[in-house]
Amino acid sequence: MPKAAGAREFDRLEAMDVRPDWILPEGPAAGSLRDRVLARRGLTGDRDRQLFAGPTPPLSLLREPASLPGADAVAAALDAWLKDGLSIAVYGDYDADGICAAAIVARVLRLFGGNPRTFVPHRVDEGYGLHADALRELHAQGVRAVVTVDCGISSFAEAEVAEQLGLRLAITDHHRPTFDDAGVARTPRAEAVAHPSLGGCPFEAISGSVVALKVAKRLIRLRVGERPPALILQWVADVGVPLAAMGLVPDVMPLLDENRVLVANALRRLPSCPLPGVQALLRAARSNGEALDARTLSHAIGPRLNALGRIDDATGALRLLETDDPAEARTIARRIEATNEERKTRQDELIALAEARARELGLDAPDRVSVVMADASWHPGLLGLAAGRLVDRLHRPVVLFGGEGQHMKASGRAPLGIDLHDCMKACGEHLVKFGGHAAAAGGSIEPAKVAAFAEAFERAVRQRIEGGARASALQIDASMPAWAAMDALPEIQSMQPYGKDFREPLIHCGELRVRSARTMGGGEHLKVQAQEAGSLRTVSLLMWRQGRRAGEFRTGRLLEVVGTPRSNPQWGDDFEVTDFRFVD
Repeated sequence: MPKAAGAREFDRLEAMDVRPDWILPEGPAAGSLRDRVLARRGLTGDRDRQLFAGPTPPLSLLREPASLPGADAVAAALDAWLKDGLSIAVYGDYDADGICAAAIVARVLRLFGGNPRTFVPHRVDEGYGLHADALRELHAQGVRAVVTVDCGISSFAEAEVAEQLGLRLAITDHHRPTFDDAGVARTPRAEAVAHPSLGGCPFEAISGSVVALKVAKRLIRLRVGERPPALILQWVADVGVPLAAMGLVPDVMPLLDENRVLVANALRRLPSCPLPGVQALLRAARSNGEALDARTLSHAIGPRLNALGRIDDATGALRLLETDDPAEARTIARRIEATNEERKTRQDELIALAEARARELGLDAPDRVSVVMADASWHPGLLGLAAGRLVDRLHRPVVLFGGEGQHMKASGRAPLGIDLHDCMKACGEHLVKFGGHAAAAGGSIEPAKVAAFAEAFERAVRQRIEGGARASALQIDASMPAWAAMDALPEIQSMQPYGKDFREPLIHCGELRVRSARTMGGGEHLKVQAQEAGSLRTVSLLMWRQGRRAGEFRTGRLLEVVGTPRSNPQWGDDFEVTDFRFVD
Protein backbone atom coordinates (compact mmCIF):
# COMPACT_ATOMS: atom_id res chain seq x y z
CA MET A 1 0.00 0.00 0.00
CA PRO A 2 1.47 3.38 -0.96
CA LYS A 3 2.18 5.94 1.70
CA ALA A 4 -0.18 8.90 1.59
CA ALA A 5 1.63 11.89 0.20
CA GLY A 6 0.51 14.14 3.03
CA ALA A 7 1.93 11.82 5.65
CA ARG A 8 5.49 13.04 5.45
CA GLU A 9 4.95 16.65 6.47
CA PHE A 10 3.18 15.76 9.70
CA ASP A 11 4.49 12.28 10.33
CA ARG A 12 4.85 12.58 14.09
CA LEU A 13 4.05 8.95 14.73
CA GLU A 14 7.37 7.45 13.70
CA ALA A 15 9.27 8.61 16.77
CA MET A 16 6.92 8.10 19.66
CA ASP A 17 9.48 9.28 22.17
CA VAL A 18 9.02 12.83 20.87
CA ARG A 19 5.47 14.20 21.20
CA PRO A 20 4.59 17.60 19.81
CA ASP A 21 2.47 20.06 21.70
CA TRP A 22 -1.06 20.64 20.46
CA ILE A 23 -2.02 24.28 20.07
CA LEU A 24 -5.80 24.42 19.90
CA PRO A 25 -7.69 27.46 18.59
CA GLU A 26 -9.00 29.78 21.29
CA GLY A 27 -12.55 30.99 21.65
CA PRO A 28 -15.79 29.63 20.23
CA ALA A 29 -15.87 28.29 16.69
CA ALA A 30 -17.42 30.74 14.23
CA GLY A 31 -18.00 30.62 10.50
CA SER A 32 -17.29 27.91 7.98
CA LEU A 33 -14.27 25.66 8.23
CA ARG A 34 -12.73 27.65 5.36
CA ASP A 35 -13.18 30.90 7.28
CA ARG A 36 -11.71 29.38 10.43
CA VAL A 37 -8.69 27.97 8.60
CA LEU A 38 -7.91 31.24 6.85
CA ALA A 39 -8.36 33.25 10.05
CA ARG A 40 -6.20 30.81 12.02
CA ARG A 41 -3.43 31.26 9.46
CA GLY A 42 -3.69 35.02 9.15
CA LEU A 43 -4.93 34.90 5.55
CA THR A 44 -7.60 37.56 5.88
CA GLY A 45 -6.46 40.40 3.60
CA ASP A 46 -8.22 41.48 0.42
CA ARG A 47 -5.74 39.62 -1.79
CA ASP A 48 -6.09 36.50 0.36
CA ARG A 49 -9.86 36.61 -0.06
CA GLN A 50 -9.38 36.69 -3.83
CA LEU A 51 -6.82 33.90 -3.79
CA PHE A 52 -9.01 31.60 -1.68
CA ALA A 53 -12.42 32.53 -3.06
CA GLY A 54 -12.51 29.34 -5.14
CA PRO A 55 -10.41 26.34 -6.12
CA THR A 56 -8.83 28.04 -9.16
CA PRO A 57 -7.90 31.70 -8.72
CA PRO A 58 -7.62 33.46 -12.09
CA LEU A 59 -4.26 33.92 -13.81
CA SER A 60 -4.89 37.66 -13.59
CA LEU A 61 -3.86 37.37 -9.91
CA LEU A 62 -0.29 36.53 -10.93
CA ARG A 63 2.17 39.27 -10.04
CA GLU A 64 3.37 41.32 -12.99
CA PRO A 65 6.55 39.71 -14.36
CA ALA A 66 8.20 43.15 -14.45
CA SER A 67 7.95 43.21 -10.64
CA LEU A 68 10.71 40.58 -10.53
CA PRO A 69 13.97 42.54 -10.12
CA GLY A 70 16.10 42.13 -13.24
CA ALA A 71 13.45 40.36 -15.33
CA ASP A 72 13.36 43.16 -17.89
CA ALA A 73 17.16 43.29 -18.07
CA VAL A 74 17.50 39.55 -18.68
CA ALA A 75 14.69 39.62 -21.24
CA ALA A 76 16.44 42.49 -23.02
CA ALA A 77 19.69 40.52 -23.05
CA LEU A 78 17.97 37.46 -24.53
CA ASP A 79 16.27 39.65 -27.12
CA ALA A 80 19.61 41.18 -28.11
CA TRP A 81 21.27 37.76 -28.35
CA LEU A 82 18.52 36.53 -30.64
CA LYS A 83 18.83 39.61 -32.84
CA ASP A 84 22.62 39.17 -33.01
CA GLY A 85 22.25 35.52 -33.97
CA LEU A 86 24.40 34.32 -31.06
CA SER A 87 24.67 30.67 -30.15
CA ILE A 88 22.92 30.54 -26.76
CA ALA A 89 23.16 27.95 -23.99
CA VAL A 90 20.57 27.57 -21.24
CA TYR A 91 22.44 26.37 -18.15
CA GLY A 92 20.17 24.67 -15.64
CA ASP A 93 20.25 22.42 -12.60
CA TYR A 94 19.74 18.68 -12.14
CA ASP A 95 16.61 18.86 -9.97
CA ALA A 96 12.99 19.21 -11.05
CA ASP A 97 12.99 22.98 -10.59
CA GLY A 98 16.15 23.50 -12.62
CA ILE A 99 14.97 21.12 -15.33
CA CYS A 100 11.58 22.82 -15.69
CA ALA A 101 13.17 26.28 -15.63
CA ALA A 102 15.58 25.29 -18.40
CA ALA A 103 12.72 23.87 -20.48
CA ILE A 104 10.74 27.12 -20.14
CA VAL A 105 13.60 29.36 -21.28
CA ALA A 106 14.74 27.00 -24.05
CA ARG A 107 11.20 26.71 -25.40
CA VAL A 108 10.52 30.45 -25.39
CA LEU A 109 13.81 31.07 -27.21
CA ARG A 110 12.79 28.51 -29.84
CA LEU A 111 9.40 30.19 -30.07
CA PHE A 112 11.23 33.22 -31.46
CA GLY A 113 13.62 31.42 -33.80
CA GLY A 114 16.47 30.62 -31.44
CA ASN A 115 18.23 27.26 -31.34
CA PRO A 116 19.65 27.12 -27.82
CA ARG A 117 21.69 24.32 -26.35
CA THR A 118 20.67 23.14 -22.91
CA PHE A 119 23.06 21.97 -20.23
CA VAL A 120 22.67 20.58 -16.71
CA PRO A 121 25.67 19.62 -14.56
CA HIS A 122 26.18 16.09 -13.28
CA ARG A 123 25.20 15.87 -9.62
CA VAL A 124 28.10 13.61 -8.58
CA ASP A 125 30.86 14.51 -11.03
CA GLU A 126 30.29 18.29 -11.00
CA GLY A 127 27.76 19.20 -8.35
CA TYR A 128 25.35 22.09 -8.17
CA GLY A 129 25.86 25.42 -9.86
CA LEU A 130 27.70 27.18 -12.62
CA HIS A 131 31.08 25.55 -13.36
CA ALA A 132 34.09 27.10 -15.03
CA ASP A 133 35.00 23.91 -16.91
CA ALA A 134 31.47 23.66 -18.28
CA LEU A 135 31.66 27.27 -19.50
CA ARG A 136 34.98 26.52 -21.23
CA GLU A 137 33.47 23.44 -22.89
CA LEU A 138 30.40 25.35 -24.05
CA HIS A 139 32.64 28.09 -25.45
CA ALA A 140 34.71 25.49 -27.30
CA GLN A 141 31.47 24.17 -28.84
CA GLY A 142 30.70 27.62 -30.25
CA VAL A 143 28.40 28.98 -27.58
CA ARG A 144 28.73 32.74 -27.18
CA ALA A 145 25.99 33.55 -24.65
CA VAL A 146 24.83 31.71 -21.52
CA VAL A 147 21.68 32.24 -19.46
CA THR A 148 21.50 30.40 -16.15
CA VAL A 149 18.30 29.15 -14.57
CA ASP A 150 17.95 28.07 -10.94
CA CYS A 151 21.63 28.78 -10.31
CA GLY A 152 24.37 31.37 -10.64
CA ILE A 153 23.62 33.98 -7.98
CA SER A 154 26.74 33.00 -6.00
CA SER A 155 28.97 32.18 -9.00
CA PHE A 156 31.35 35.13 -8.75
CA ALA A 157 34.51 33.34 -9.92
CA GLU A 158 32.66 31.55 -12.70
CA ALA A 159 31.23 34.83 -13.96
CA GLU A 160 34.78 36.14 -14.25
CA VAL A 161 35.71 33.06 -16.30
CA ALA A 162 32.77 33.77 -18.61
CA GLU A 163 34.00 37.33 -19.03
CA GLN A 164 37.52 36.14 -19.82
CA LEU A 165 36.15 33.76 -22.45
CA GLY A 166 34.08 36.51 -24.03
CA LEU A 167 30.83 34.77 -23.10
CA ARG A 168 27.87 37.03 -22.57
CA LEU A 169 26.20 35.98 -19.33
CA ALA A 170 22.74 36.47 -17.85
CA ILE A 171 21.74 34.95 -14.51
CA THR A 172 18.30 33.93 -13.28
CA ASP A 173 18.09 32.30 -9.87
CA HIS A 174 16.08 32.17 -6.66
CA HIS A 175 18.58 30.70 -4.20
CA ARG A 176 19.69 32.86 -1.34
CA PRO A 177 22.32 35.41 -2.37
CA THR A 178 25.12 36.76 -0.22
CA PHE A 179 24.74 40.26 1.22
CA ASP A 180 27.24 43.02 1.92
CA ASP A 181 27.56 44.82 5.24
CA ALA A 182 24.83 47.23 4.23
CA GLY A 183 22.40 44.39 3.61
CA VAL A 184 22.50 44.71 -0.16
CA ALA A 185 22.51 41.50 -2.19
CA ARG A 186 25.77 40.87 -4.03
CA THR A 187 25.57 39.72 -7.65
CA PRO A 188 28.19 38.29 -10.01
CA ARG A 189 29.43 40.34 -12.97
CA ALA A 190 26.93 39.63 -15.72
CA GLU A 191 25.04 41.38 -18.48
CA ALA A 192 21.85 41.00 -16.44
CA VAL A 193 20.69 39.30 -13.24
CA ALA A 194 17.10 38.41 -12.31
CA HIS A 195 16.46 37.39 -8.72
CA PRO A 196 13.55 37.98 -6.30
CA SER A 197 15.84 39.13 -3.47
CA LEU A 198 17.37 42.09 -5.30
CA GLY A 199 14.83 44.51 -3.85
CA GLY A 200 11.24 45.48 -4.52
CA CYS A 201 9.80 42.07 -5.36
CA PRO A 202 6.27 41.86 -3.89
CA PHE A 203 6.51 38.09 -3.29
CA GLU A 204 9.99 36.60 -3.06
CA ALA A 205 9.26 32.95 -2.26
CA ILE A 206 9.24 31.75 -5.86
CA SER A 207 11.11 28.91 -7.53
CA GLY A 208 13.67 28.99 -10.31
CA SER A 209 10.97 27.83 -12.72
CA VAL A 210 8.73 30.76 -11.77
CA VAL A 211 11.64 33.17 -12.24
CA ALA A 212 12.16 31.61 -15.67
CA LEU A 213 8.47 32.01 -16.54
CA LYS A 214 8.53 35.68 -15.59
CA VAL A 215 11.59 36.29 -17.76
CA ALA A 216 9.93 34.38 -20.62
CA LYS A 217 6.80 36.54 -20.33
CA ARG A 218 8.88 39.72 -20.44
CA LEU A 219 10.72 38.43 -23.53
CA ILE A 220 7.36 37.71 -25.16
CA ARG A 221 6.25 41.28 -24.53
CA LEU A 222 9.51 42.66 -25.93
CA ARG A 223 9.07 40.57 -29.05
CA VAL A 224 5.33 40.95 -29.77
CA GLY A 225 4.19 43.90 -27.66
CA GLU A 226 2.06 44.37 -24.58
CA ARG A 227 -0.90 42.56 -26.17
CA PRO A 228 0.49 39.21 -27.37
CA PRO A 229 -1.47 37.18 -29.93
CA ALA A 230 -3.84 34.53 -28.62
CA LEU A 231 -1.51 31.70 -29.61
CA ILE A 232 1.30 33.16 -27.52
CA LEU A 233 -1.02 33.64 -24.53
CA GLN A 234 -2.13 30.04 -24.98
CA TRP A 235 1.51 28.92 -24.92
CA VAL A 236 2.01 30.69 -21.60
CA ALA A 237 -1.10 29.10 -20.09
CA ASP A 238 -0.73 25.58 -21.51
CA VAL A 239 3.07 25.20 -21.48
CA GLY A 240 4.68 27.85 -19.29
CA VAL A 241 2.30 27.62 -16.33
CA PRO A 242 2.37 23.78 -16.05
CA LEU A 243 6.17 23.68 -16.34
CA ALA A 244 6.53 26.39 -13.68
CA ALA A 245 4.25 24.47 -11.29
CA MET A 246 6.11 21.21 -11.93
CA GLY A 247 9.23 22.99 -10.69
CA LEU A 248 7.91 24.98 -7.76
CA VAL A 249 6.00 22.22 -5.94
CA PRO A 250 8.88 19.67 -5.81
CA ASP A 251 11.16 22.55 -4.79
CA VAL A 252 8.91 23.02 -1.73
CA MET A 253 7.91 26.61 -2.33
CA PRO A 254 5.01 27.94 -0.22
CA LEU A 255 1.62 27.47 -1.89
CA LEU A 256 0.59 31.03 -1.15
CA ASP A 257 0.16 34.17 -3.21
CA GLU A 258 0.98 33.70 -6.90
CA ASN A 259 2.36 30.20 -6.33
CA ARG A 260 -1.20 29.15 -5.46
CA VAL A 261 -2.44 30.73 -8.70
CA LEU A 262 0.15 28.91 -10.78
CA VAL A 263 -0.36 25.49 -9.22
CA ALA A 264 -4.17 25.65 -9.21
CA ASN A 265 -4.24 26.61 -12.89
CA ALA A 266 -1.56 24.09 -13.81
CA LEU A 267 -3.57 21.26 -12.27
CA ARG A 268 -6.48 22.20 -14.51
CA ARG A 269 -4.33 22.44 -17.62
CA LEU A 270 -1.91 19.54 -17.19
CA PRO A 271 -4.27 16.89 -18.66
CA SER A 272 -4.39 18.87 -21.92
CA CYS A 273 -0.77 20.09 -21.91
CA PRO A 274 0.55 19.66 -25.48
CA LEU A 275 4.03 18.50 -24.41
CA PRO A 276 4.39 14.72 -24.96
CA GLY A 277 6.91 14.49 -22.13
CA VAL A 278 4.42 15.93 -19.66
CA GLN A 279 1.76 13.47 -20.81
CA ALA A 280 4.20 10.57 -20.41
CA LEU A 281 4.96 11.70 -16.85
CA LEU A 282 1.26 12.00 -16.03
CA ARG A 283 0.55 8.47 -17.31
CA ALA A 284 3.28 7.05 -15.08
CA ALA A 285 2.35 9.17 -12.06
CA ARG A 286 -1.35 8.24 -12.24
CA SER A 287 -1.10 4.63 -13.34
CA ASN A 288 -3.75 3.60 -10.78
CA GLY A 289 -6.15 6.43 -11.51
CA GLU A 290 -4.95 8.65 -8.67
CA ALA A 291 -6.38 12.15 -8.38
CA LEU A 292 -4.37 14.96 -9.93
CA ASP A 293 -3.42 17.39 -7.17
CA ALA A 294 -0.36 19.13 -5.75
CA ARG A 295 0.73 15.85 -4.17
CA THR A 296 0.93 14.38 -7.67
CA LEU A 297 3.52 17.03 -8.49
CA SER A 298 5.50 16.66 -5.27
CA HIS A 299 5.35 12.90 -4.78
CA ALA A 300 4.97 11.43 -8.26
CA ILE A 301 6.13 13.80 -11.00
CA GLY A 302 8.89 15.51 -9.00
CA PRO A 303 10.65 12.28 -7.96
CA ARG A 304 10.53 11.04 -11.55
CA LEU A 305 12.08 14.23 -12.90
CA ASN A 306 14.71 14.02 -10.17
CA ALA A 307 15.45 10.31 -10.56
CA LEU A 308 17.95 10.48 -13.43
CA GLY A 309 19.87 13.29 -11.77
CA ARG A 310 20.04 11.43 -8.47
CA ILE A 311 21.37 8.19 -9.92
CA ASP A 312 23.05 9.25 -13.16
CA ASP A 313 22.66 12.25 -15.49
CA ALA A 314 19.67 14.60 -15.55
CA THR A 315 20.06 15.44 -19.24
CA GLY A 316 17.45 12.85 -20.18
CA ALA A 317 14.85 14.41 -17.87
CA LEU A 318 15.39 17.81 -19.49
CA ARG A 319 15.18 16.24 -22.93
CA LEU A 320 11.81 14.74 -21.93
CA LEU A 321 10.44 18.26 -21.47
CA GLU A 322 12.12 19.59 -24.61
CA THR A 323 11.06 17.00 -27.15
CA ASP A 324 7.94 17.31 -29.30
CA ASP A 325 8.25 13.71 -30.49
CA PRO A 326 5.79 11.38 -28.64
CA ALA A 327 7.85 8.27 -29.43
CA GLU A 328 11.01 9.82 -27.99
CA ALA A 329 9.06 10.98 -24.93
CA ARG A 330 7.76 7.45 -24.31
CA THR A 331 11.27 6.01 -24.58
CA ILE A 332 12.71 8.53 -22.13
CA ALA A 333 9.76 8.06 -19.76
CA ARG A 334 10.38 4.30 -19.65
CA ARG A 335 14.01 4.92 -18.76
CA ILE A 336 12.98 7.38 -16.06
CA GLU A 337 10.49 4.90 -14.62
CA ALA A 338 13.14 2.17 -14.35
CA THR A 339 15.62 4.58 -12.80
CA ASN A 340 13.02 5.79 -10.32
CA GLU A 341 12.38 2.24 -9.15
CA GLU A 342 16.12 1.75 -8.67
CA ARG A 343 16.27 5.06 -6.82
CA LYS A 344 13.50 3.98 -4.42
CA THR A 345 15.24 0.71 -3.61
CA ARG A 346 18.59 2.35 -2.96
CA GLN A 347 16.93 5.19 -1.04
CA ASP A 348 15.16 2.80 1.33
CA GLU A 349 18.42 0.97 1.99
CA LEU A 350 20.28 4.20 2.73
CA ILE A 351 17.52 5.52 5.00
CA ALA A 352 17.49 2.32 7.05
CA LEU A 353 21.26 2.33 7.36
CA ALA A 354 21.48 6.04 8.23
CA GLU A 355 18.74 5.84 10.85
CA ALA A 356 20.30 2.79 12.48
CA ARG A 357 23.67 4.52 12.59
CA ALA A 358 22.21 7.73 14.04
CA ARG A 359 20.58 5.80 16.86
CA GLU A 360 23.69 3.66 17.40
CA LEU A 361 25.79 6.81 17.76
CA GLY A 362 23.28 8.34 20.15
CA LEU A 363 22.51 11.23 17.83
CA ASP A 364 18.82 10.81 18.68
CA ALA A 365 19.46 11.49 22.37
CA PRO A 366 17.37 14.19 24.08
CA ASP A 367 20.45 16.32 24.73
CA ARG A 368 21.34 16.41 21.02
CA VAL A 369 19.90 19.00 18.63
CA SER A 370 21.43 17.91 15.31
CA VAL A 371 22.60 14.93 13.30
CA VAL A 372 25.76 14.97 11.15
CA MET A 373 27.10 11.76 9.62
CA ALA A 374 29.43 10.86 6.76
CA ASP A 375 30.11 7.74 4.74
CA ALA A 376 32.03 7.57 1.47
CA SER A 377 29.76 4.74 0.25
CA TRP A 378 26.58 6.83 0.48
CA HIS A 379 25.42 7.99 -2.95
CA PRO A 380 25.42 11.81 -3.07
CA GLY A 381 22.22 11.83 -5.10
CA LEU A 382 20.26 10.16 -2.29
CA LEU A 383 21.58 12.12 0.68
CA GLY A 384 18.85 14.76 0.66
CA LEU A 385 16.07 12.17 0.63
CA ALA A 386 17.65 10.30 3.54
CA ALA A 387 18.23 13.53 5.47
CA GLY A 388 14.59 14.49 5.00
CA ARG A 389 13.38 11.17 6.36
CA LEU A 390 15.68 11.45 9.40
CA VAL A 391 14.29 14.92 10.09
CA ASP A 392 10.80 13.39 10.07
CA ARG A 393 11.86 10.76 12.59
CA LEU A 394 14.31 12.63 14.82
CA HIS A 395 12.84 16.15 14.64
CA ARG A 396 16.14 17.97 14.33
CA PRO A 397 18.35 19.26 11.49
CA VAL A 398 20.27 16.58 9.62
CA VAL A 399 23.33 16.92 7.38
CA LEU A 400 24.71 13.86 5.59
CA PHE A 401 27.99 13.63 3.69
CA GLY A 402 28.70 11.02 1.03
CA GLY A 403 30.74 10.17 -2.04
CA GLU A 404 34.39 9.45 -2.64
CA GLY A 405 37.13 11.78 -3.75
CA GLN A 406 38.85 14.90 -2.52
CA HIS A 407 35.56 16.49 -1.48
CA MET A 408 32.51 14.73 -0.04
CA LYS A 409 29.10 16.04 -1.09
CA ALA A 410 26.72 17.30 1.59
CA SER A 411 22.95 17.49 1.73
CA GLY A 412 20.90 18.68 4.67
CA ARG A 413 17.31 19.17 5.76
CA ALA A 414 15.77 20.94 8.74
CA PRO A 415 12.36 21.00 10.45
CA LEU A 416 10.14 24.04 10.39
CA GLY A 417 11.50 26.89 12.48
CA ILE A 418 15.21 26.19 12.04
CA ASP A 419 17.08 28.01 9.26
CA LEU A 420 19.44 25.39 7.87
CA HIS A 421 21.19 27.79 5.51
CA ASP A 422 21.92 30.13 8.39
CA CYS A 423 23.28 27.27 10.50
CA MET A 424 25.54 26.07 7.68
CA LYS A 425 26.73 29.61 7.06
CA ALA A 426 27.88 29.74 10.67
CA CYS A 427 30.02 26.67 9.93
CA GLY A 428 31.18 27.88 6.54
CA GLU A 429 34.86 27.83 7.47
CA HIS A 430 34.74 24.02 7.47
CA LEU A 431 33.02 23.71 4.07
CA VAL A 432 34.43 24.05 0.57
CA LYS A 433 31.13 25.57 -0.54
CA PHE A 434 27.46 25.53 0.39
CA GLY A 435 24.12 26.96 -0.65
CA GLY A 436 20.39 26.43 -0.42
CA HIS A 437 17.35 27.49 1.59
CA ALA A 438 16.11 27.58 5.16
CA ALA A 439 14.75 24.02 4.93
CA ALA A 440 17.25 22.42 2.53
CA ALA A 441 20.90 23.05 1.79
CA GLY A 442 23.92 21.33 0.32
CA GLY A 443 27.61 21.74 -0.30
CA SER A 444 30.92 19.94 -0.11
CA ILE A 445 33.65 19.31 2.45
CA GLU A 446 37.11 17.82 2.83
CA PRO A 447 36.65 14.46 4.62
CA ALA A 448 39.09 15.43 7.37
CA LYS A 449 36.89 18.37 8.37
CA VAL A 450 33.65 16.47 8.93
CA ALA A 451 34.18 16.07 12.69
CA ALA A 452 34.93 19.77 13.16
CA PHE A 453 31.88 20.67 11.08
CA ALA A 454 29.68 18.37 13.19
CA GLU A 455 30.76 20.10 16.41
CA ALA A 456 30.30 23.57 14.94
CA PHE A 457 26.93 22.65 13.47
CA GLU A 458 25.66 21.31 16.79
CA ARG A 459 26.67 24.60 18.44
CA ALA A 460 25.05 26.66 15.69
CA VAL A 461 21.75 24.81 15.91
CA ARG A 462 21.74 24.97 19.71
CA GLN A 463 22.25 28.72 19.58
CA ARG A 464 19.25 29.09 17.28
CA ILE A 465 16.70 27.09 19.18
CA GLU A 466 15.76 27.56 22.79
CA GLY A 467 15.85 24.59 25.11
CA GLY A 468 16.81 22.09 22.43
CA ALA A 469 13.17 21.66 21.33
CA ARG A 470 12.84 19.10 18.58
CA ALA A 471 9.18 18.59 17.93
CA SER A 472 7.37 21.44 16.18
CA ALA A 473 4.05 22.20 17.82
CA LEU A 474 0.94 21.19 15.89
CA GLN A 475 -1.07 24.30 15.04
CA ILE A 476 -4.62 22.94 15.05
CA ASP A 477 -7.12 24.75 12.84
CA ALA A 478 -10.37 23.53 14.37
CA SER A 479 -11.81 21.25 17.01
CA MET A 480 -15.01 19.38 16.15
CA PRO A 481 -16.71 15.99 16.38
CA ALA A 482 -15.22 13.33 14.14
CA TRP A 483 -18.44 12.94 12.15
CA ALA A 484 -18.46 16.70 11.45
CA ALA A 485 -14.84 16.53 10.33
CA MET A 486 -15.66 13.75 7.86
CA ASP A 487 -18.71 15.65 6.61
CA ALA A 488 -16.41 18.63 5.96
CA LEU A 489 -14.35 16.62 3.45
CA PRO A 490 -15.88 18.36 0.36
CA GLU A 491 -15.08 21.76 1.88
CA ILE A 492 -11.53 20.64 2.65
CA GLN A 493 -11.09 19.44 -0.93
CA SER A 494 -12.38 22.77 -2.24
CA MET A 495 -9.48 24.61 -0.58
CA GLN A 496 -6.81 22.81 -2.62
CA PRO A 497 -4.01 23.02 -3.63
CA TYR A 498 -2.22 22.17 -0.40
CA GLY A 499 1.50 22.18 0.24
CA LYS A 500 4.19 24.10 2.06
CA ASP A 501 2.81 26.87 4.30
CA PHE A 502 -0.74 25.96 3.29
CA ARG A 503 -1.20 22.44 4.58
CA GLU A 504 -4.50 20.62 4.79
CA PRO A 505 -6.65 21.65 7.78
CA LEU A 506 -5.49 20.02 10.97
CA ILE A 507 -8.54 19.03 13.01
CA HIS A 508 -8.81 17.87 16.62
CA CYS A 509 -11.41 15.26 17.54
CA GLY A 510 -11.87 14.15 21.15
CA GLU A 511 -13.58 11.37 23.13
CA LEU A 512 -13.33 8.59 20.55
CA ARG A 513 -13.88 5.03 21.74
CA VAL A 514 -12.08 2.16 20.00
CA ARG A 515 -14.42 -0.35 18.36
CA SER A 516 -11.81 -2.41 16.50
CA ALA A 517 -8.28 -2.23 15.14
CA ARG A 518 -6.53 -4.09 12.33
CA THR A 519 -3.18 -3.83 10.60
CA MET A 520 -2.69 -3.17 6.89
CA GLY A 521 0.19 -3.25 4.45
CA GLY A 522 1.76 -6.41 5.80
CA GLY A 523 1.38 -5.25 9.39
CA GLU A 524 3.06 -1.88 8.88
CA HIS A 525 0.02 0.39 9.09
CA LEU A 526 -3.04 0.50 11.33
CA LYS A 527 -6.73 1.19 10.74
CA VAL A 528 -8.91 1.81 13.79
CA GLN A 529 -12.70 1.96 13.84
CA ALA A 530 -13.80 4.38 16.56
CA GLN A 531 -17.10 5.73 17.81
CA GLU A 532 -17.68 9.18 19.20
CA ALA A 533 -19.17 9.49 22.65
CA GLY A 534 -22.89 10.14 22.37
CA SER A 535 -23.04 9.18 18.71
CA LEU A 536 -23.80 5.98 16.82
CA ARG A 537 -21.55 6.95 13.90
CA THR A 538 -18.13 5.41 13.54
CA VAL A 539 -15.07 6.93 11.95
CA SER A 540 -12.18 5.12 10.29
CA LEU A 541 -8.81 6.29 11.67
CA LEU A 542 -5.83 5.67 9.42
CA MET A 543 -2.45 5.56 11.18
CA TRP A 544 0.65 5.18 9.06
CA ARG A 545 3.46 2.95 10.33
CA GLN A 546 1.65 2.19 13.59
CA GLY A 547 0.92 -1.47 12.99
CA ARG A 548 3.33 -2.44 15.77
CA ARG A 549 1.03 -0.70 18.28
CA ALA A 550 -2.16 -2.52 17.29
CA GLY A 551 -2.33 -4.27 20.66
CA GLU A 552 -2.70 -0.96 22.50
CA PHE A 553 -5.99 -0.19 20.76
CA ARG A 554 -8.17 -2.38 22.93
CA THR A 555 -11.93 -2.30 22.44
CA GLY A 556 -13.48 0.44 24.52
CA ARG A 557 -10.30 2.43 25.04
CA LEU A 558 -10.69 6.22 24.76
CA LEU A 559 -8.46 8.47 22.69
CA GLU A 560 -8.35 11.88 21.03
CA VAL A 561 -6.77 12.51 17.67
CA VAL A 562 -5.39 15.26 15.47
CA GLY A 563 -5.41 14.83 11.73
CA THR A 564 -7.12 15.42 8.41
CA PRO A 565 -10.07 13.75 6.66
CA ARG A 566 -8.93 12.29 3.38
CA SER A 567 -10.55 10.51 0.46
CA ASN A 568 -8.76 7.79 -1.48
CA PRO A 569 -10.25 5.83 -4.41
CA GLN A 570 -8.45 2.68 -3.25
CA TRP A 571 -9.71 2.45 0.33
CA GLY A 572 -12.41 5.10 0.82
CA ASP A 573 -12.72 8.00 3.26
CA ASP A 574 -10.56 8.00 6.39
CA PHE A 575 -9.46 10.38 9.09
CA GLU A 576 -5.69 10.33 8.58
CA VAL A 577 -4.11 10.68 12.01
CA THR A 578 -1.17 12.99 12.55
CA ASP A 579 -0.96 12.44 16.33
CA PHE A 580 -3.08 10.85 19.03
CA ARG A 581 -3.33 10.53 22.80
CA PHE A 582 -5.01 7.91 24.94
CA VAL A 583 -7.14 9.63 27.56
CA ASP A 584 -8.02 6.74 29.87
